[in-house]
Amino acid sequence: MDDLKLFASSRSHLMELLNVTCDFSNPIGMELGTDECAIIHVERGRVANSEGIDLSMPISIRTLSEAETYRYLCMSQNIGVDEACMKRSVCVVFYARLTKVLNSLLSGVNKTHAYNSWIIPVLMYTFGIFRLTQIELSAVDRKVHTIMTSLRMHHPRSNSIRMELGTDKCAVLHVERGRVANSEGIDLSMPINIKTLSEAETYRYLVMSQNIGIDETDMKQSVCDVLYARLTKVLNSLSSGVNKTHAYNGLIMPVLMYTFGILRCTQTELNALESKARTNMTSHRMHHPRSSVMRLYLPRKHGGRGFLRSLTMHNCEVCSLREHVKKSVDENRDDNGDPNDDGKDESMDIPYEVDQNNVTCTRRQNSQMHEIHPAKIMQFPFIAAIMSQQHEYLCAGSVVSNGLVLTTAKCVLQPINYVLLNTTFGKKDDTSVVLHIIKSEKFPTYSGVGKDVGLIYTEKHNNTFATKISLSNITAADQLVDVEALGFGLNADAGQVKELQYVGLERRSEANENYVAYIDCVETKIKSCFKDTGGPVIYDNQIVGVVVKGQNDCTREITSRYAINKMMIEFLPTFTFKAWLDERIKKNEEQETATLMTYPSKPILRQVTHVLTSINRNISHRCSLSILSIYLLTFITYF
Repeated sequence: MDDLKLFASSRSHLMELLNVTCDFSNPIGMELGTDECAIIHVERGRVANSEGIDLSMPISIRTLSEAETYRYLCMSQNIGVDEACMKRSVCVVFYARLTKVLNSLLSGVNKTHAYNSWIIPVLMYTFGIFRLTQIELSAVDRKVHTIMTSLRMHHPRSNSIRMELGTDKCAVLHVERGRVANSEGIDLSMPINIKTLSEAETYRYLVMSQNIGIDETDMKQSVCDVLYARLTKVLNSLSSGVNKTHAYNGLIMPVLMYTFGILRCTQTELNALESKARTNMTSHRMHHPRSSVMRLYLPRKHGGRGFLRSLTMHNCEVCSLREHVKKSVDENRDDNGDPNDDGKDESMDIPYEVDQNNVTCTRRQNSQMHEIHPAKIMQFPFIAAIMSQQHEYLCAGSVVSNGLVLTTAKCVLQPINYVLLNTTFGKKDDTSVVLHIIKSEKFPTYSGVGKDVGLIYTEKHNNTFATKISLSNITAADQLVDVEALGFGLNADAGQVKELQYVGLERRSEANENYVAYIDCVETKIKSCFKDTGGPVIYDNQIVGVVVKGQNDCTREITSRYAINKMMIEFLPTFTFKAWLDERIKKNEEQETATLMTYPSKPILRQVTHVLTSINRNISHRCSLSILSIYLLTFITYF
């Protein structure tokens, strides 16, 4: 018998189990190896000594003391497994096998197979039995690399492919806590050492000079120097105009095109580069100063001169790279069992030719993504502007019920005074409706961190100038792709009037409980940032979140690189607090006098304006009430 463990409550019970085991093992021709068996006697969680048990045979089963161990399933154990001791023994066997394989005369491929099939299983067998931390596994990896290096596993000359490692072109970069630290070169047991880079030195990798990162300013300058040098060389040559055009497209432009997607090139920088290139052409009588610039970049078959334009090539290159990444992601999703969408190829079309008179950042025909747009009056009749006592705009909110405004907890903790409805500006005017605040409430667990959401209770109002927005039932992040975010003064400078604006964004990632949304543009001349909080995030005409964090850093020109674009907002999804909000809405609607229409429906128009109890009173009403108060005061005094 092998790897059998019996548990008994008493000595007699153990004898019964052993007899049963013998009864079953004898008919099948298996012998009970008593010389390899052992008994451990446990009383109240402690190991107690006891005499061996006689099996009515000359051989007895030995009894283990507290210091002794037995081997069960390759694990030395007593009442438990001593993990520290077992880890040391496993590592000893692991490193012994590794050294034996590396010292053998096997080829590199066979050593790799032996490592994967004979050495690694020693460690893999303990997974799930021992508690191995990431630090311990990293230490094992480092020691493996050290042993391989000491035994010249990483030899500069590979015996299998006969290629030499050019150590004179190699360099070591030592980084500690995000900073470059100086260290000595690595000795390869040869006269040649690998040099170590300092913080000021760089190495050339894929034609890019870099250290711990890429210095974009220096790289742009070096690329421009090479480009202008090649351009001058081509223009000074005796080639014809057609051959100079071919040389420009085939020799000069690739210098710049190689950096697209690696270096961040703005439209201003590309336009300045093209302007200097045209100046060099003019000085070499290749381009007339009053000639049409557009004709210079038109194809020759259309009457142009056929030069490639850097801005157009940049957009094409970056968009094609990004589409390749998105296509790969979609294919992986399809391989995992997600259904294919037949119309997906048409929706992923990219406008490669950019119209300078109609610049847009929408990249897919059925997408909600767009740049920042101003809102029209009554376009979003559920939006609310929350004001202070000094009539200053504080944050945005959404009407979710009559007299109930949804915003952030940070907003309700500010000195709020009243709410503006029926407005597209963050200030009080003749068209806006003022609602005084009765009380406010934040999420119960919010204390500076957590769910940043709150409610503002205002006086009731009629349904002629505002609607409410319903809550979405979406509970999964993958159901949200393109959303719209609203707010006042998203890209307004300090001192300007905050106008109601909205922007189309793409939800990509998560940050704790919040979702992160990005603006996804090829090119836009509109300043892009989000200087507001508390506004709604809309999907399918329903609110799916509240903006809890914006982006104050405005960018006037955006150029996407791969799938990394400008982060705009973080918003808290509604399903994280929907139960709490539904309870407040239900309680509020029990006392609701006027039912509001639900967005996207418009407010109900009335022929006769309904006067609210505390807003929009005209001068005659105020005068009559004042006169009545004076008469009443006089009558009481006289009486």
